[in-house]
Amino acid sequence: MSPQPPDVVDLQHCNDAITVWNEQEWISTGKKYPASDVPNVVQKAQSNVLTVPPEYAAFLPDQHLSITEFLQKSLPAQASVLISQTGSSSFSDELPNEDPACLAVRSIPPKAWILALEKASGQI
Repeated sequence: MSPQPPDVVDLQHCNDAITVWNEQEWISTGKKYPASDVPNVVQKAQSNVLTVPPEYAAFLPDQHLSITEFLQKSLPAQASVLISQTGSSSFSDELPNEDPACLAVRSIPPKAWILALEKASGQI
């Protein structure tokens, strides 16, 4: 077998028993892996980072609503404005600087913006 470039993770020899997330091993290192076979430690770290904080979860519909109840909820309108900020620049380690209640009156970003955020977070 020919040696792989240093930026490709060989999942055949990847030890999934590694359960401790080490940011220096993954972030900005150029490692790539098939989307269908993401290492468990990476999946767990991404899930932790993307978990909605409790103070913001209060603004989401109750996950136990029936379909009928959910469809009766009024949802914010979708924004039609262009967003000039890149998806990748939307992620930060900084704490939010606005009250979570602002989510109740904001419009939903355009679909293209949501897709840019998903791509920047490594989900697609």
